[in-house]
Amino acid sequence: EEKSSTTARFRNSSWGMTVEEVKKTETTQAKYETNAILVYSDNLLGFNADVVYIFAKNKLIRSKYIFRNEHSNTTDFITDYLKIKSSLASKYGKVKIDKQVWKNDLYKSDPPEWGMAIAVGHLKYYSQWEDQDSSVFLYLTGENYKIEFGIEYSSIKYKDLKSQQEQEETSSKV
Repeated sequence: EEKSSTTARFRNSSWGMTVEEVKKTETTQAKYETNAILVYSDNLLGFNADVVYIFAKNKLIRSKYIFRNEHSNTTDFITDYLKIKSSLASKYGKVKIDKQVWKNDLYKSDPPEWGMAIAVGHLKYYSQWEDQDSSVFLYLTGENYKIEFGIEYSSIKYKDLKSQQEQEETSSKV
C-alpha cells in the first residue's frame, strides 16, 4: 500500500487519501457524504463555499470549492472571479490557460451586462494552473440564469482512476 504524499494538495488533504483520512483533516461535520463524495461548508477569501472531495477506489482524486455567494448584480461575479484568480496566481504562479469564451455576442459590446451574459450561458471565464501534482481550474459559467462559480483541483497522478473504476464496475455487471 503506497503512502499518499505528505504535502497537502487541497486544504489539509493529499491526493490518494482515503475517505476516512480526509474526514480527519476537516474540523466540522460533513453536510453530505457517500463512499465517493464528501461535502463540507466553509468560507474562502470571504466567500461561502461548499467544499467537495471526490474519490475513486477510495482514493482522493479531485476536490472543489463551489462558491455559494449571491449578487443582485450578476456582473459582481466577474469581480469575485478576478479576486480569486489573483489569489490563485499568487499561489500557483503564471496561469497556463486564461480564457473568456463568447458563445453568443449579444452583450459583448456592453460590459455592464457581462454578468447577464454569463448567467444566460453566452459568456464563460476560466483559468488553469498546473504544478507537478495538481491541475487547478477556476471557472465562472452559467445557464438558465443560474451562475456556477468555483475552483476544481484534480490529481495528475490519479486522473485515470475514475475511468478505471467505471470500466471495472461495468465489466463486473456483464
